[in-house]
Amino acid sequence: MKKISICILGLFVMLTACSKEKTDSVPESVGGTGYWKHSVIDNAETETNLYFDNGLEVILPLEWSGKIVTSIEGNTMLFCEKENAQESAGGVLFSLSYINGITFSDSKQYEVYEKMESVLGIYKESDNIECALVLSLPRDMNYVEQNEEMKKLYDDAYSFVDQVHVITDNMKDFVPLTVEDIAWITYAR
Repeated sequence: MKKISICILGLFVMLTACSKEKTDSVPESVGGTGYWKHSVIDNAETETNLYFDNGLEVILPLEWSGKIVTSIEGNTMLFCEKENAQESAGGVLFSLSYINGITFSDSKQYEVYEKMESVLGIYKESDNIECALVLSLPRDMNYVEQNEEMKKLYDDAYSFVDQVHVITDNMKDFVPLTVEDIAWITYAR
């Protein structure tokens, strides 16, 4: 089984934040909608394996069990440290997004930040619409300011982000690709 492991360089924080109103405990027994419809199949005790209806699997570190919440914003699923998210400070550890290729072209490209975002490949939706699966890391502070306890909670959770596994083997019509392989995606300058 091919696993796409996520390696993280440095501590960064995403501009988009999870808010208290949009968070749910991760993972739910059945949750999400659209791209993010999922159910837990394994590790019911640790709640760290997410299996999505489209075949995508996300395996979270065991150390995150009970400490993470998710938020779905459009085509993006945010994975957040629970305490900071509940204080509306964000707590974003990473996110996964489906970027619809129909709105981009060679002349109007989607931009990714080289050290902050990784294109994992292309997923073909119905009617052969291409969507890029993009993993993003935070780009800005994402914990309660001037609160060392909240910073420590976030830093402790973030220290395990390199143990997240995104597995695309069971996604029908998924093709592993990089930025260089997709004409409508480029690196931000």
